[in-house]
Amino acid sequence: FSLALMLLASVGLMIYFNNKEATKEAQSFLKIACSYYRGDNAIETGNLLKKANANLRLTIISKDGSVIYDSNQEEIEESHLERWELKNLNQICKRYSETLQRDMFYIADIDEHGTYVRIAIPASTMDTVVNLYLVIGLSSLLMLLVCSVLLISYFSKKSLKPVNETVNKMAQLVDNSVSFKNLSIDDLSRVLDLVRNSLENQMNQISYQKDKTSSILNEMQQGLIVIDEHRNIELVNMLALEVFHGRYEAVSKKNYIYLIRNEDLKQQIEEALTLHLQKDFYYEENQKKFNISMKPLQVNWIKGIILSIIDVTEKYALEQTKKDFFANASHELKSPLTSIIGYQQLITEGIETNPEKLQMYSVKTLKEANRMNAIIIDMLNLSKFENKESLQLELIHADIILKETIDSLLSKAQKKKIKIISKIDSLVLEVDMTHLEQLFRNLIDNGIKYDKEQGMILLELNQEHFLIKDTGVGIAPEHQGRVFERFYRVDKAKSKELGGTGLGLAIVKHICEIYQYKITLESNLEEGTIIEIKWH
Repeated sequence: FSLALMLLASVGLMIYFNNKEATKEAQSFLKIACSYYRGDNAIETGNLLKKANANLRLTIISKDGSVIYDSNQEEIEESHLERWELKNLNQICKRYSETLQRDMFYIADIDEHGTYVRIAIPASTMDTVVNLYLVIGLSSLLMLLVCSVLLISYFSKKSLKPVNETVNKMAQLVDNSVSFKNLSIDDLSRVLDLVRNSLENQMNQISYQKDKTSSILNEMQQGLIVIDEHRNIELVNMLALEVFHGRYEAVSKKNYIYLIRNEDLKQQIEEALTLHLQKDFYYEENQKKFNISMKPLQVNWIKGIILSIIDVTEKYALEQTKKDFFANASHELKSPLTSIIGYQQLITEGIETNPEKLQMYSVKTLKEANRMNAIIIDMLNLSKFENKESLQLELIHADIILKETIDSLLSKAQKKKIKIISKIDSLVLEVDMTHLEQLFRNLIDNGIKYDKEQGMILLELNQEHFLIKDTGVGIAPEHQGRVFERFYRVDKAKSKELGGTGLGLAIVKHICEIYQYKITLESNLEEGTIIEIKWH
């Protein structure tokens, strides 16, 4: 394209300078003709100019436009006044001459006699040069173009071969199972689109997997911390952050001391990292206990240790409760059993022979045996309630069960001259009848046991709650939080005297937990106790 422009520009310049040169030449001949022509020597003037340029043509034209003389000895009858060169004196023009059958340069002027003198010079010589130059130039241009195309094609293929191979490899990255052949740089845009889509899909998949892993880690019921060999935290879930009161942004990819500040635990971690040991550590924080298990970790992406954190607060409390339960149960059973054995030894070994005392010992033995039996029965019932065994749910008229329970305990209340006042509405509950009987019986029996002589018990049953209020000795504030524990007694001597097992309120609490009832207790010393159970 550049060469073509240069060719056209050079041709234009050649034509421009040729026209300029022709103009000068024609103007020179015109001046000679005008100065030499005297009005009667036209032939002599024409011959003079012919000697200078054989191709030059001189024409003498009168004022009326008729041709006086023409150096070509042509007889021309038409008027020349309308010719361009006669209207534009001393200006050159180029046009095709019908007389000479060629392109000519024309220029004219008026001599001192008022006659038009016109000079014409052929343009064919210059046209031939320009045409020859164009032919040679176009041929050269075509040859250069062909050579350039061939060379560019050769060197492009050679230089673009690595690029094309790279394009093919990029295409293989998209899907190795798909056949990509003969791809070139022309396909780069399409291949880049495929690679971009593939990368977006992979990034979305990685993000999805990351979110899924994060969700799983955070939903785990145990804390998890991964520490690399450089002591940096590589992975931590939300439960572990909660245990050590840390924030993910503040500890991730940082030294573990930003999260863990307990000196004993840090010492254990250092030993596990340095010696590649498996260790266990019990950590306490805010009345909670955690078992931290440390295990060496050596996989392709990390070397270090993994900390597994399990909350053992409930387990520890349960174990402690079991220990307390067995200790209390052993103590509660041992006391009546010791009495029974002692009385029976006195009887069977003949140590005591007084009939009245023998009768008394027999009565006390039976009383202690009944007490043992009551303890064992309550223990079995409590075990069933805790394990929710053999639930037989049915629609029960709670008001009828409550009235029957009151009737069965009425004689016991009358012995202490306790007045029972009841406000009982009709109420149907979906429960196990045994549970409901146990709940009412234990609460009313407790009220009678710990009420004062000639006291009063108020019972209230409706759609909202069951309430029992007595006028007994009451419970001190420091004991109110523990009265629902197994075998817990505010006054052990009084409880033993009254024959309590220490399991009544524990049974009531577990029954409420089974049915998600809410139980509350209010009590003041020497004023009495109020226990309320809300059904909803």
